[in-house]
Amino acid sequence: MKKKFAIILCLMFCSTISATTSKLDTFHSGPERPKIGVVLSGGGAKGIAHVGTLKMLEALNIPIDYIGGTSMGAVIGGLYAMGYTADQIDTIIRTTDWMSLFNDFPRREYVGVHEKKNNDQYQLRLSLAPNDIALFSKGAIDGQHIDNMLNHYLFEAHKTPDFSDLKIPFFSIGTDIITAQYVVLDSGNLAQAIRASMAVPTVFAPIEIDGRLLVDGGVLNNFPVLEMRQRGVDIIIGVDVGFQYKDKSDLQNLANILEQVIFLAGQDIQQKNVDNCDILIAPDLGKLAAFSFMRYDSLLSKGYQAAQAAYPELSKLADLLSEKYGSQTEPKELYHPNTTIILDTIILEGNRDYSNQ
Repeated sequence: MKKKFAIILCLMFCSTISATTSKLDTFHSGPERPKIGVVLSGGGAKGIAHVGTLKMLEALNIPIDYIGGTSMGAVIGGLYAMGYTADQIDTIIRTTDWMSLFNDFPRREYVGVHEKKNNDQYQLRLSLAPNDIALFSKGAIDGQHIDNMLNHYLFEAHKTPDFSDLKIPFFSIGTDIITAQYVVLDSGNLAQAIRASMAVPTVFAPIEIDGRLLVDGGVLNNFPVLEMRQRGVDIIIGVDVGFQYKDKSDLQNLANILEQVIFLAGQDIQQKNVDNCDILIAPDLGKLAAFSFMRYDSLLSKGYQAAQAAYPELSKLADLLSEKYGSQTEPKELYHPNTTIILDTIILEGNRDYSNQ
């Protein structure tokens, strides 16, 4: 059994080696330390694999001067930019009830006893138009639980409306469904910017920000390497776990067809983004899919295996930085968010029946 496991592990590890490419051999360093940018792609649950690369960068003491991402890459990147360590994000992933995030029903402890007796309380219910066509408001899921989760972990972000002032400067990508353009989100409400970046059309309701109706950034720009390059970054480490375009033989069910249609428009820029990475890490996730959230153990493991496969190039970068510029990065400390809220004023609007006193 142990021998079989070792063979399987070797095959998994070897399969990730071919998915790591680098341009470090052609990089010419100057008198100042080059800025390092990290780009994390969208990919639904597959984005959990991003944590492996962050762990490796921490282990090698490679500084991150900018981080950006789309969809699940925005979730992981935003948490990291806020100050959470890779291990803390690992814990968040393992302790999150992912299935509860994908419905809008309240948790059982917040539901009255008389409502709990109704067995269909927690079943998906559709509203029917007169012609019996099922209609949703703006998406199958409004995303209240996801909003709660993001606001819980990013509570202190309200102090930092400019994302370049976070512990690590950050941006995410959304798609404006009115103008059919992708939008760079680098200021405002951090949780809301991340939420907009992961609003998969028809699954999650769009998010309105500054008058723009935004959905998942992966529709047009799932791996925003070119956007990172425009921020004066010298070396880009990209982790691509994103959507793989399928041929006719693989488009045999509604989920695959819908996914292909949603992300079809971003196919051209995807290759340009891949080509502009200096170190590209593409974990081999096998049959793990965008909704494989309950398989987070496998996703975390495969993500770290891909980072191990990239070790020679990442180590080369670490050595280059250390030898020429010395150690300029302190080990990342645990982030301890302040969750205490102090209210000094409460304003009631629209109250007609009771005294404001």
